[in-house]
Amino acid sequence: MSEIRDALGALRTHASHIESLVEGGTVLQDAIPRSVTTALRGASALRPAGEDSWRLHPRLREYLQDHLQLVTPFQSLKEIGQAIASLAWLRDEMDAAARERDQVAFDSLEASTRNTVYDIADATESNVAFLTGMVSLRYGTAKTLAAKLSENRWYERQARALETDLGRLVVRAEDLARHAEAKHWDIGTVIRRVILTRMAGWTGELSEVLTRLRAEVFLLRQVEANLRNLARADAFMAQQPSWRGPEADLPEQIPDVLLATALAHRLRAHVDPQDDFAEVRKDVELIVQSLPPRKVAREPEPPKRMAVVREEQGEPVLDAYAEALHRLKLQVLDAATPISLVQWHAQDAAAAALRPPASTGLRPASWLMLAICALEDRPHRLRGAEIRFQVDLLMNPPQPGRRLATTFRDAMVQVAKQ
Repeated sequence: MSEIRDALGALRTHASHIESLVEGGTVLQDAIPRSVTTALRGASALRPAGEDSWRLHPRLREYLQDHLQLVTPFQSLKEIGQAIASLAWLRDEMDAAARERDQVAFDSLEASTRNTVYDIADATESNVAFLTGMVSLRYGTAKTLAAKLSENRWYERQARALETDLGRLVVRAEDLARHAEAKHWDIGTVIRRVILTRMAGWTGELSEVLTRLRAEVFLLRQVEANLRNLARADAFMAQQPSWRGPEADLPEQIPDVLLATALAHRLRAHVDPQDDFAEVRKDVELIVQSLPPRKVAREPEPPKRMAVVREEQGEPVLDAYAEALHRLKLQVLDAATPISLVQWHAQDAAAAALRPPASTGLRPASWLMLAICALEDRPHRLRGAEIRFQVDLLMNPPQPGRRLATTFRDAMVQVAKQ
C-alpha cells in the first residue's frame, strides 16, 4: 500500500497545481516545473492535452468536481454502460464458481456484483438529480444564444444516452434477479431492492427532463429564427432601393433660408402609411382630445411688418424669403450649368443674413430640404413661361456596413429639359 500513500502524498504536495488544472482545464507544460510534472505523472494525475499542455486525469477531475460541487459547461454524466455490461459476465462467473463449488471465488464474485449494483444505482441517481437540477436552473453557464442552444443539445444527447442505458439496465437486472432467485442467491433480493424498485422513478424523472429539454430546444430554435428574420428585415428596411427621404448632412453654422417662403403647396409630414384610414384618424383624435392642455410660454412677438408687394415681370414677391427663392429661380434660369444650392447661399449676402423665427422650432439645416421641395414641387411661372427645375442630390458615401447612401451634402439645380 506504499504506492497509494506515495500517490496521495504527491497530490497533497502539489495541490496548488491541481487546483489550477481543475479551474483552467489545461495548463501549458512550461508553466509546471519538471519535478512537479514527474511527481504527478508518477501518480497518474496528469495526461497530455496536446503537444505542449497537460490536463487532469478525468476520474480525478470528476471526483474533485463532485466533492466541490462544481458545474462546468457541457458536463458529461457518470458512465454506467460498462458496469451494466459487466453484470452478464459476473453472472456467468458466479455460475461457473457454483458448479465447481468454489465458495471463496463465489463470495468474491457476489461481493463484486453487489458493489456494481450499488455503483450503478448511485451513478443513476446522481445523473438524474444532476439533469433535473440543471433543467430547473436553466443552466446559467451560457452567455450567448448559440452557446445556450449547443448546451441544450448537449444535455439532450446525454439524457438520451442515459435513457438507453436504463433500458439495457432494466433488462439485465431483471434477468440477473430471476436467475439469482432461481439459484437461491441473496444478490437477487439486492438487485430488486436497489435497482428494480427505483427504476420507475428514474424513468419518470428522466422522461420529464427530456420533455423539458426538447421544449427548450424548440423554443430556442424559434427565437433564433425570429432574430434572423428581424436582422433580415432591418437590412431590408435600411438598404431597400425603394427607400425615400434622404436626410440633410450640413454644418450647423449654415443659417436657415427660405423657411417662411409662402409656397403654393403645403408640405405634409409623413407619419404613417396608415394614418389616412378613418378608423386610425378617429382613434388619434380621441387620444389627442383626452390629453391635458399644454402650457406654452410664448415669446413676445415683434411688431408686424406689412408685406410690401411689388410687381416684377408680373410676379408677386411677398417678403424677403420669397425674394430669396425668386432670385434663386432667376439665377438658375439664366445659368448655363447647374447651380449648387450651398454655394449660392454662401454667395448671396441677403439670403445668408436671413434668420428663421424662433417660434418655428426648425433646425438650421432645414432650409435646404425646403428649397428642394419648393423647386421640385410644380411648374413655376417665370418670365411668362412655365418652368420646371431638376434637382440632383450629391449623396454622401454609404455608412460602413450599408449598401445605399442615406445622407446628402448638397443639391445641384438646373432647368429641366422638356
